Amino acid sequence: SMVRMDILTIIDSRRTWSVLLLAILVKLSLLVVAAVTPINMLDFLGVPAEGHSLLISYAPEVWLTLLALVFGSLIIVVSIASENTPKLIDLFIRDPRGRLYIWLIMLSCLENIYLQVFTASLSRFVSNLILINNYVLLPFFVLLAIPYTYYILKYTKNANVIDRIFKENLEAIVNSVSHDPAIIRQNHHALFETINQLHDLLQYIQFKEPKGDIIARLGGSVRRYLAVKRTFPDPYFKLDDAICNDISFRTLQEKYEQIEKEKSFYEQKVFRVLGTTYLALMKESHYELASLCGHELYETGEAAARVNDQPVVKMVIVHFNTFLRYGINHALKAREIRNVYNTIYHYSQL
Repeated sequence: SMVRMDILTIIDSRRTWSVLLLAILVKLSLLVVAAVTPINMLDFLGVPAEGHSLLISYAPEVWLTLLALVFGSLIIVVSIASENTPKLIDLFIRDPRGRLYIWLIMLSCLENIYLQVFTASLSRFVSNLILINNYVLLPFFVLLAIPYTYYILKYTKNANVIDRIFKENLEAIVNSVSHDPAIIRQNHHALFETINQLHDLLQYIQFKEPKGDIIARLGGSVRRYLAVKRTFPDPYFKLDDAICNDISFRTLQEKYEQIEKEKSFYEQKVFRVLGTTYLALMKESHYELASLCGHELYETGEAAARVNDQPVVKMVIVHFNTFLRYGINHALKAREIRNVYNTIYHYSQL
């Protein structure tokens, strides 16, 4: 969908320019410090005035080496990790702290290149810039290089990726109260994008623990949505392009009017993802994880009953029947009935 691509492009461009603007403001504030300082700070180094120009001659190579080291480590680590976690690159690009560090190194490198022009006749302002740039910022950024590499490695853990996507999902739910169609469309895109990202991660991740974490987050998301759903305005539940062009809704055109009337588009999305996940896990003989899908469906049905959302309660019952149908068909083929027992257990709890 072109609308979804345009929204994503606008969001990413705003984030990029905001971080760059912050980096520029930091550099401008340091320029102000160098300009208003009434003394020549290079004198504190004990170097004669005629030797001040030598203090900057080595710096361009060091700055470029630091930039290559940090940026190269970032590209290598994220590229390798993204083979198993495809959404990692998108998440890291939107991470403000990592981008701020890179932008500050780049701006400091450019500043140092231009400082070479003024080494012949050093003023107090230029001398102070040399000290700030090469003897304050450079050691500081060099010391941060190793912690930054550890930060990248920690960032690539599946648990951190899942947690960041889930936080974006919860932020979209909290910020859903709006009558502006553009904001509503952007919010719908954020909700569906985060659910699709979690669904995609289920296909790539091989370990049971993060798979179970994702399933629990899917159920937790829709329960959080149900808790605040009554505060959303009626225009929020109109199906716009961000919803209709989603893969889960392209085959539901005949139900659009009913979904709008029941105000259940988000529950429909999450339940279809849970159903697809349940079927895949059942075929792979992951009984515990398949049972967890039934547990999350039960918890969601209970939450819907507490807030008296009858359309969602009926949807939960329909999907439980679908789970049973999946389990019975699989049991007849594989002669394994544990999935049916587990689903009946959660169904009876509801």
